[in-house]
Amino acid sequence: MSQPSYPSLSAVPDLSEGFRKQRAYDPTIRDEAADGYVFTRARHTSVPYEWWFTLRDVSQTDMNSLDTFETTTVNFGATVFKWTDPSNSTLYYVQFAEPLQSELEKGATGLWIVKHHLIQALGSYS
Repeated sequence: MSQPSYPSLSAVPDLSEGFRKQRAYDPTIRDEAADGYVFTRARHTSVPYEWWFTLRDVSQTDMNSLDTFETTTVNFGATVFKWTDPSNSTLYYVQFAEPLQSELEKGATGLWIVKHHLIQALGSYS
């Protein structure tokens, strides 16, 4: 079964406003000896990335698409999906790390602000 793709929206992430990418955790195991030396080794060789970003000026139509995608297509964080990192145009397989956070823009414009937190899904997908 092919993985679903993140929906195509008219709003795009603003890379200058809080777009963040980092490794999910430090895989290093550190042990200190009695004489103060620190011994290290890697717990894992692969560590997933996490992303945080915000979409602004999201229309109600796009908001409906995101809601359907999150709740039905990928069952919140249960299903892996294809997503392209806008900072480098690289395709990743990811999951929602937490539910989308949405709020109406100020000024009763009918547009939404939607905050995302994604985590890379390690493994083989198609």
